[in-house]
Amino acid sequence: MARLVNIVILALLVSLCAAAGVSAASGSTWKSDAAKIMPALALDEGHWWALGSWVWVKSEEARKFWGDRPMPPDNNFDVTATYQGGRRGEVKWKEVPEWDQDGKVYDVAKVADMEDSKDAMLAYIYRRIDSPADVDVILYLGFDDGGVLNVNGKVVFTRFYYRSTEPRQEAIPIHLKKGRNDILLKIADKDNTSSAAFVFELRPNVSPAKYASALEQLITLHPDDTANVLDAKVRLVNLYRQMGELNKADTLSAEVRADANATKDQRELMLEYTKSRPTGIGLVKSGAISNGRAVFDTAKGKLYVGYWEDTAPRVTFVPTGVAWPYPASQRPVPVEFDRPNHSKALEIVDAGDRFVVKGTKINAEVLKDGAGVIFDSPETRRFVELGMLDEIKRVEWSEMRTYRGPFEAIAFHLNAREGVYGMGHRYDAFNRRGRFNTIGNCDRGFGETHFSLPYFTTQGHDALFVNTFGDGDIDVDRVQTENVALSRIMESVVDFFYFAGEPKQLVRQYVDLTGHTVMPPDWTLGVWFSRNSYEDENVVLEVAKNLRKYNVPAHVLVLEAWREGGGDWMKWGKEKWPNHEEMCRKLHEMGFKVVIWTMQFHSFNVKNPAPYEQEALANHYFNMSGDQAAGYDPKAEECSLLVDFFNPGAVKWWEDCYKQLFDPVTGIDGLKTDIGENNYGTMYPGWNDVNNIYALGYLRTAWELTKKVTGQGMIFARTGTVGTQRYPIIWAGDHMTWFQGSQDALNAMLSDGLCGYAWTSFDVGGLFGDLDKHTYVRMAQMGAFCPIMQCHGMGKREPFDIGDYKEEAVDVFNQYANWYMQLKPYRIAMGEKAVKTGVPIMRPLWMEYPDDPACYDAEYQYFFGDDVLVAPYMAYDNTRDVYLPKGEWIDWWTGQTVKGGRTLSVTMPLEKMPIYVRPGSSVLKIAPGVK
Repeated sequence: MARLVNIVILALLVSLCAAAGVSAASGSTWKSDAAKIMPALALDEGHWWALGSWVWVKSEEARKFWGDRPMPPDNNFDVTATYQGGRRGEVKWKEVPEWDQDGKVYDVAKVADMEDSKDAMLAYIYRRIDSPADVDVILYLGFDDGGVLNVNGKVVFTRFYYRSTEPRQEAIPIHLKKGRNDILLKIADKDNTSSAAFVFELRPNVSPAKYASALEQLITLHPDDTANVLDAKVRLVNLYRQMGELNKADTLSAEVRADANATKDQRELMLEYTKSRPTGIGLVKSGAISNGRAVFDTAKGKLYVGYWEDTAPRVTFVPTGVAWPYPASQRPVPVEFDRPNHSKALEIVDAGDRFVVKGTKINAEVLKDGAGVIFDSPETRRFVELGMLDEIKRVEWSEMRTYRGPFEAIAFHLNAREGVYGMGHRYDAFNRRGRFNTIGNCDRGFGETHFSLPYFTTQGHDALFVNTFGDGDIDVDRVQTENVALSRIMESVVDFFYFAGEPKQLVRQYVDLTGHTVMPPDWTLGVWFSRNSYEDENVVLEVAKNLRKYNVPAHVLVLEAWREGGGDWMKWGKEKWPNHEEMCRKLHEMGFKVVIWTMQFHSFNVKNPAPYEQEALANHYFNMSGDQAAGYDPKAEECSLLVDFFNPGAVKWWEDCYKQLFDPVTGIDGLKTDIGENNYGTMYPGWNDVNNIYALGYLRTAWELTKKVTGQGMIFARTGTVGTQRYPIIWAGDHMTWFQGSQDALNAMLSDGLCGYAWTSFDVGGLFGDLDKHTYVRMAQMGAFCPIMQCHGMGKREPFDIGDYKEEAVDVFNQYANWYMQLKPYRIAMGEKAVKTGVPIMRPLWMEYPDDPACYDAEYQYFFGDDVLVAPYMAYDNTRDVYLPKGEWIDWWTGQTVKGGRTLSVTMPLEKMPIYVRPGSSVLKIAPGVK
């Protein structure tokens, strides 16, 4: 009987396959049937070939690495060809069959003769792919450092960024035609300190359900094709997860791990899948509405579903035994649990395998098995897995490290290629897809970012804000988190807000919850100049005189090394600044405001502390590590201790230290609140794990001090946390002088803007590295179309001191700086709009055109306010692509009307960059091409 049932089932499956146009006839193969079911699964991928190498850039000109330029093999796919001018003369193609397995990282340097060179080296890799039909696929690509992808003779993707290779760094949609397709990847390695590498994998560009169905049919037709079946099962695990069918995914994952035929790589992938799965919240037993929230009992604790706004549900899971809300001695969450909501849960409906919490505009479906919650809104349907983890492991500085929790785990499911943006200063890419994002503020010399936020928005018109000040990470769509944004952050509960709506609505909801920015003082909207550092007061006065001599628009000077080295931390140095009051008076008379450098710690001589420092030590005004004050080097003779900015006594003590420095005539006007990261110890009133929340106390204290003393608050910060957008200004942090520095700065500023930071800036000229006229001018052009224009670096950043380019640099810089100042009314208007709505002054194109897919792929261009589209150059090449959204645009330089909805190839000399303005904008009054 059982055999008869199996025969009937098999016959049914065969008939279903036949109905789908698939034959299980004798002689058919996996590939031949795949060609009928889904042609993208039947690609015939040839061996890889490698070609190299050439010197791309000589080591003494390393800054010129960025940007593509023609080389002999471009558009030549004849693997029998030879080329001259290579590193060792003649260069020939080499077949590399050992690179056949997709998804693995392969070292190009050795095969393509790129090793043992101090110069930046160039190589090519090539593969022929034959397709049974025209198909659309997604190419998941990783490489270092520069890459130019050419498909069938057309460049479809370019990126130059100094990095290491990881799978899935880029997700590139490409079209393969029926028959032969030629894939050519040009790889440039910047300095050969590690190696040039690549990783390549193609996937069908279809929905998870369609992809899964195709694989299921193939497994049914060819159950004995062990290798292909196992590959398909591994793929199905992640597809089932994307579809919310976690039980099927978990079962199949266990099946693969137990299969004796599974490879080591397949078992490891399934193990990584298991590790990336939140543990769930336990079986959900029952629920009821209480005070506008849906409250559920689960096998592991309590689950709350409330509504901050109609389109902003809040989900909180409190494990059994955890006190909630937290007691005062525990580090708080940014948004307290008892904060009044503006909407409510209407009812709970039992819907079989889930409870549906009905809201005014968004329903929250709580799965009874405790796996997570599905949000159902007009914009999208989003599955979010929940759970707690005892520990997390991650590789840092090539070493696996284990961090003890508890950690809240939230797996936010994504659609294929769906963009993910935000999270504070993010440098290597604006779209965080394929990136591992550390949550934890850290000096860039030792970690990923000065400023991190557990908040991101998506291309799917929704956002996630994890309500925490904790350290952790958000891993987005990498091998172990395929099509998932996995958040693991140190916290005793799971607590997050889900926002739905178009991009401008998302940022509005976030700032309504965490705080709106404010207008900074009017004088901060001028042009800033700074160095690390002006050597003494004579140098400062000389720079000020030259700025006026060359008619450079300049309004603020920042003095960094003003303190008395080895002496009293709060006094001007006697050697370099003996007449600092007279210097400040002269600067004020010349029309400058004076800002000084500070940081979160207080440095003093341990053996001879001043009386006010003894007071601070006695009253524990510093973070504590056991019974000792916490500092950067507590054992050193000159020790730097972290001020406890949540201790009211410490705040008053710090204010008393600094307010004496302010004076509108003979003193300072503001503070550059540098550093602010890498914080530790115990803070008042007993908080631990304070690295990120520390920034809130530090920046708030400095901003409020300037408000008390001058009438208006201001700071100039490089770090931040949830809520510090209320205390402008923030700059993009430390970056290079090279074009990668420009990329870093723009990515960071746009990311900050999505998180409510309207008043952003960056170092025109870059902090460190060799500066030349190209990078200086290109950075100055972008700086003029920023909310705050600031020149800063390790060396001279004034235009009259840029090598042999002085006179030309002054002319170009002054032109753009004058436009910046003429745009001040426009910047103020956009800033006032940001104060009310949260919409940043600098914004990605898709914030204005959220339904235009091309806007999400347009890199290194942005809107400056409502009306101005800016596309700065990010390479030495004076030609770049510029995408203009639909409608009409006015060319800044010619005044001509340009039709949008298309990509332009724009070539301009060094003195110009692409700028386009909406017709009728007041900005056109200053455009040189408009009469």
